[in-house]
Amino acid sequence: MLFAPLVQGFLISTILYIKDEKWYYPFVAVPTFILGISLFALAPFDVIWTSYGWSYTLHSPWFMIYSIFSGVYLFAMIIILAIRVRRSLVRALRKKYALILAGYGVFYGIGMGITNIAISMNPQFPPVGGILLAAAFLFIAYAISLPAEKIIPSKIRFGYPLFLNKLLEVTPGKELGQNVVEFNRFLGVTGLKKVVSFEKEKITLNSGQLNSLNLLGPAEKTLEYLDEHDWATEARAYYKDVFIDVYLTTRKKSKKTADGWFKGMLRKHGDFFSTYGIMDAIPEDVELPKDVLDAILKSILPNKYRLKGGIIYFIMGDGVEKSYKFFTGLTKYARTLCLTGTDPREVRKTYGLEGVSIVWVTFERYAKGETIPPNKLDELTATISEFFGKGKGVVFVDCIDSMVMANGFKRVMGWLKGVKKIMTKSKSNLLVTVDPNSFSNRQLADIEKEMEKIKV
Repeated sequence: MLFAPLVQGFLISTILYIKDEKWYYPFVAVPTFILGISLFALAPFDVIWTSYGWSYTLHSPWFMIYSIFSGVYLFAMIIILAIRVRRSLVRALRKKYALILAGYGVFYGIGMGITNIAISMNPQFPPVGGILLAAAFLFIAYAISLPAEKIIPSKIRFGYPLFLNKLLEVTPGKELGQNVVEFNRFLGVTGLKKVVSFEKEKITLNSGQLNSLNLLGPAEKTLEYLDEHDWATEARAYYKDVFIDVYLTTRKKSKKTADGWFKGMLRKHGDFFSTYGIMDAIPEDVELPKDVLDAILKSILPNKYRLKGGIIYFIMGDGVEKSYKFFTGLTKYARTLCLTGTDPREVRKTYGLEGVSIVWVTFERYAKGETIPPNKLDELTATISEFFGKGKGVVFVDCIDSMVMANGFKRVMGWLKGVKKIMTKSKSNLLVTVDPNSFSNRQLADIEKEMEKIKV
């Protein structure tokens, strides 16, 4: 009597946990726990001997309360499972929910319901509840234990609307409604018109249509469209999740098809992949075939830009022109952040770094959030840590001499060691420009011990 009500509460928690994890899911079992204690402490029941052994009967109105309570949880469980079966985009996940629904509905919902009613009316009725419970839990246990790798945690129905809403937002011509005309043209070109609808400039997807659509073609045509339209720059970063989801979803169905498509996309759009971090977004547990990896090396990264992850590099020379020339080329193939002692407006104009994040390391106040004094090493560390926390990248520093003047050489070298620990986790790099005239021979020797030199 104490634990029987709890079963249904924890079953619902388990079903909810399959899809995602929320801290409040276990609380759906609290009412069942209260009911169990109440039944155990207050409900009058008779213990009787039957031809099958000891049994008990529960008196009204407690039996009625328990039946109504169980009916509510039973109905809630069936509704949740039915919705999950209908809305799951992944076949294996639908199978998991369908098995639970079948086992629970037949053995627990129908079987236990009939058995409990029969026993309440006639205590001599065969007590098959234990057998029915065992059968229901076997079905549920089998469904829950299906291998995780068969389930694709797809975000397609979330990734696509996010990207499409951003694209619609940046499409020009909003004043005269031309953005809607252009967006409709995009849907037609990419083959997404049947699965996308929007009302009051809000995008929605037909999940059923999207699930049946061959996603490779639309994904490739979408990228081509982004490449052809300069005004779509702001939406390009949102394409990453769309590409990764399409690749992983297709790979579960046909590894050969997915990898062949991947290689073709690399050959055509290698620069785009590197610039927007698509390669870094592929989960670590996805082992790319050797021919795909070879295609990446050939298509994306020239030899001079192949930096070893977790290493601090320095470029020696008078002035920063050569260093910036190297860094400007590197921005085409990696996520980058620039820490400079010069006005960012001048840096962008001189070296063509319009799309690169720049922080001005200066005591002068330029604009809120865009400047950090060179003596605030902890703030510089936080900025770099936040950048590396979003994925692999390269931070370029052209103001190491002013940092040394503000903090002392020894403290800055200690700071570099701390940054190195942070960037090792994401296999990122720090690229430092060093003017030999600003350091003593001994200091230059220490720099060479901590960093690797790049010739440009």
